[in-house]
Amino acid sequence: MNCRAGYTLVEVLIAVTLSAAVIATISSASWMVRRMVKIRENSDLEPAVSDGFRLDRFLSGSVWDSQPDGIRFVLDPDSEVILRSICYLGNPDRIQYGSDMALITITGNSGNGFRLTVDTGLGDGTGQVTTRVLFPGATRFRFTCLDPRDSWQESWDPADRPYLPSAIRLELLSGSFLNVLNRDWVVTIPAARVVR
Repeated sequence: MNCRAGYTLVEVLIAVTLSAAVIATISSASWMVRRMVKIRENSDLEPAVSDGFRLDRFLSGSVWDSQPDGIRFVLDPDSEVILRSICYLGNPDRIQYGSDMALITITGNSGNGFRLTVDTGLGDGTGQVTTRVLFPGATRFRFTCLDPRDSWQESWDPADRPYLPSAIRLELLSGSFLNVLNRDWVVTIPAARVVR
């Protein structure tokens, strides 16, 4: 009898076919897991990103009302109204009092995000008022303002600082989407935004 060492062509083809089937199954399962994680991340992140852009749109339009009884920018974390500002929603090259302006207020929402209220009547009851809860998964957050003459401030009193901050920062301190979002929102306010 002739004894041969090694594998026959059929045995090698069977081994290669089985290996390919195992690799295909593993890579398919891996792809499915990655796809599910991506879908979950996007569903958690999308509302937070959209809320961040909405916050940026309104607060970046903040202006300083030079009228003696005008609405001033206020940040008071100990008050029911955490932040109040008048903002201009129109053409930034031609800021006119009254037209395209809105009163923005931010209030807490019982440990579940915060409420953004936009009043196009500037608080006099003549305009449209819309309220929306932003960052509904945030149980704790903090606003701070950048003083162009100093540093980040926890509060902003117009009697002490008769000008606008350079930026507003929102720090999301706890919430269901923090592991996905993992950053703060900083809104820059253009300089010299004064209405008369």
